[in-house]
Amino acid sequence: MIEIKRLHIDPRTINWKRVHDNVVGAVATGLFAGFVPLAPGTAGSLLGAVAWWFLMPVDFARQVFWLALLFGLGVYTSGQAEKWWGHDHGRIVIDEAFGMCVTLLLVPRNIWFYLAAFILFRLCDIVKFYPIDRAQKLAAGWGVMADDLLAGIYAGTVLVCAQLVFSAPAPLAVLLRSMPHRFILYALVLSASLAFMFRRAYPVCSTLAIAIVGALAYWHWFPFGLMRQLEVIALFTGLLWWGAGQVRRRWRIDLYAYGPDKLAGTWLLLWFIPRIGWVFAFAVALFVAALALAPWPTRLVLARWPSWSPLLDDLIAAACASVVLQTLVLILWHEEMVLVKYVVLKLMGAL
Repeated sequence: MIEIKRLHIDPRTINWKRVHDNVVGAVATGLFAGFVPLAPGTAGSLLGAVAWWFLMPVDFARQVFWLALLFGLGVYTSGQAEKWWGHDHGRIVIDEAFGMCVTLLLVPRNIWFYLAAFILFRLCDIVKFYPIDRAQKLAAGWGVMADDLLAGIYAGTVLVCAQLVFSAPAPLAVLLRSMPHRFILYALVLSASLAFMFRRAYPVCSTLAIAIVGALAYWHWFPFGLMRQLEVIALFTGLLWWGAGQVRRRWRIDLYAYGPDKLAGTWLLLWFIPRIGWVFAFAVALFVAALALAPWPTRLVLARWPSWSPLLDDLIAAACASVVLQTLVLILWHEEMVLVKYVVLKLMGAL
């Protein structure tokens, strides 16, 4: 008979620091996927996609819980690993695996969607759109994880929008084809694009948010009469100029900092614009782009009339964007009433 001896391990003899370092290294490198000689980040992203396919629970709340846990674990382990290899070393791929999981959070379990998610996430992670490039500079493991968190959010947002527009269930698709729901969807995608282009996330996105609100208000509550619309815009602009001056004089508060002038610019732009969802979305995008570019004669006018400066730059941007938009609508939709056609018909005596 063979005698089996019990294995006795004394915890006091274990080198716990070595165990800790080995566990941290295994997690930070994505179960050693970071040691792949070519494209370790891609290997880490692939690991995240495979893990999400086979291991993630179906329940959304549990998915969010495990993602939060993985984020905290990644911050700690990558922060420890940076002490060995340097800031955001190529061997640290737990962030790529986590970002890939964030991208797949709202994506259906379909091989083609997973492939699109993989490509989009790698694109966002490599290009590092704003503010991913700044998030990467955060201290310790926060910078390692934050940039891939944002890249996952960007790629996931694009995929969710693609699902809603192209492959949504029938009731939801019908809902999204109506205004203003589809307009909001397009505008959100445009907000991310504009933030990338101009590298000024807060001013661009806040302006876009106010422009979206203004467009929705214009769509639902503005009177149908052409001159009545112009009267409302002129009355609001005049009251805003007077009220902002009173508030600044009495309470030292800059009312324009909260964006009411953007409403006046948005409404002026949408005057004579046909009520088509994507046209409204494109109008808002043009308005924000014009504000960021500050076309001529913005600086000249602001220098001469400083008291009107917060309003004049919005009105000039609206006028420039309106010329572009109305010309496009005039070319593409001959049956729609736009300002250029209205003036032509008026001069011809047809109206």
